[in-house]
Amino acid sequence: MLKTMINVTQYPILQAIEQILEQYPDHPYQQAFAHPARHQQLIAWVLNRVPNLFIVAEDTNAAIVHPNYAPYCHDQQSCLEYIIRQGIQEILSNDKTELAHEIPSAEDSDPSVSHWFG
Repeated sequence: MLKTMINVTQYPILQAIEQILEQYPDHPYQQAFAHPARHQQLIAWVLNRVPNLFIVAEDTNAAIVHPNYAPYCHDQQSCLEYIIRQGIQEILSNDKTELAHEIPSAEDSDPSVSHWFG
C-alpha cells in the first residue's frame, strides 16, 4: 500500500498565522498577506524556523493530525507568535517597493472628496 508523509506541524502553524494576522490592522498587514504568494511566503518562512514533525500513514484519511501539536519551544504559544510576527515584519520590509505599488497608503485611500472640486 502507498504510504504518505504528512507534516503535522503545518496545521497548527496555519491556524496561528491566521489568528495573528486577524489581530493586525487591515491596512497594510491584512491587505499585504491577502495576496496568496505572500501568504505562502509567510507560511514557508515560519515552517523553516520551527521544528517540524512528520508522520507516515498508509491511509491519509485515517491519519490523525492533532491540531494542538506544536513542538516549538518551552513557551510554545509566545515563541510561535514571536516567530510569526518576525516573519511578517521581515517579509513586509523586504517587499516595501512592491507593496507600495500594490497597496495605496492609508492617506490615499481616504474616501473624502478630492481637493480638485474645491
